[in-house]
Amino acid sequence: MAFCDFHGCHERCKLEARLRQSEKIEAVGRLAGGVAHDYNNMLGIIIGFAEMALEDAGDNETVCGSLREIIKAGKRSAEITRQLLAFARKQTIRPVPLDLNGAIEGMLLMLRRLIGEHIDLVWVPEAELWRVHIDPSQLYQILVNLCVNGRDAIRNTGKITVETSNVTVDTSVFTGHGEAMPGDFVLLAVCDDGRGMDQETRENLFEPFFTTKPVNKGTGLGLATVYGVVKQNKGFISVYSEIGQGSCFKIYLPKYDGAAQAMAIDVESDTPLGKGETILLVEDEPALLELSRKMLERLGYQVLASNSPREALALARKRCGKIQLLLTDVVMPEMSGRELADQIHSACPSLRVLYMSGYTANVVVHRGVLDNGIHFIQKPLTLQVLAAKVREALETSD
Repeated sequence: MAFCDFHGCHERCKLEARLRQSEKIEAVGRLAGGVAHDYNNMLGIIIGFAEMALEDAGDNETVCGSLREIIKAGKRSAEITRQLLAFARKQTIRPVPLDLNGAIEGMLLMLRRLIGEHIDLVWVPEAELWRVHIDPSQLYQILVNLCVNGRDAIRNTGKITVETSNVTVDTSVFTGHGEAMPGDFVLLAVCDDGRGMDQETRENLFEPFFTTKPVNKGTGLGLATVYGVVKQNKGFISVYSEIGQGSCFKIYLPKYDGAAQAMAIDVESDTPLGKGETILLVEDEPALLELSRKMLERLGYQVLASNSPREALALARKRCGKIQLLLTDVVMPEMSGRELADQIHSACPSLRVLYMSGYTANVVVHRGVLDNGIHFIQKPLTLQVLAAKVREALETSD
């Protein structure tokens, strides 16, 4: 009887610890969403004006070098924000039915370069693998962060194994993991033969900014990003590790029964320019409004700029047939960008819309997933990405 009481108390303590951990993670998530909007606006101003100044700097290499460093620091800061949003499950995603084996095979060369020649990357795919439903960029986030984590755990030479398999989870026998769910899953395992982790490290592994790496060698956001991505895709993670025995991260993603889709590959291209189209630009932050206007004009567009949704609505009704695109912030004081677009569409039904925001807002997404047919650009804006997204919104057929 005493044993049963002890066992019950131990289980309650574990449940309470998991609850406290979950509450802490949710609190950090709310904080990340709250700061992302203003933070990304400021980063957009820094990066955008620096990019335009770089174009105007001519052959002055001293000035150009300084501007490149500003841009690099701004983009690095934006990446940290994106990692926090991934952890908080507030990054905007566009999932597609995906053949995981084919997508990973397309990334192997990049992963081998990332981990270095001193580490052997072993790829063990299961034939006839089930499909998953995930944004390809999130698969990239998972693999890069786990492979970097494995690389840093290996002191000299070693091995990282990436493996896939089909798994049916029965929670009655799947013990030791409170987040396990019954059902069919695709298992993605990334294992290394590095130094391994003790119990304390394993317990804090997915907390933002927790790291065992030296100062300036890591942000502590890599595994937190993986955690957020997996949770956003309704999966779960198991971690097995012992000191001196390496580590194995097992990620379970739900099976998807639809048709597969090839993974999109980003290709470097020239900046696509405008053809004189008129864009109605709506942004309540004055400095970001001015920056966006200058960027669009530099790309070859005519711009009607407004920092008020109500003013923008009046402009749209007056110039309805002469405006080809509404580019609007999502979160604004008077009304949301979605509400503004809906009101404008009642008068101008053919107007294209491109939304912009620093974090997910439920008016254009559901749990971070973009509604069908929505065009969206993530802040902070860069000239190249803005150019591509505007052309995409203008040229996509209804």
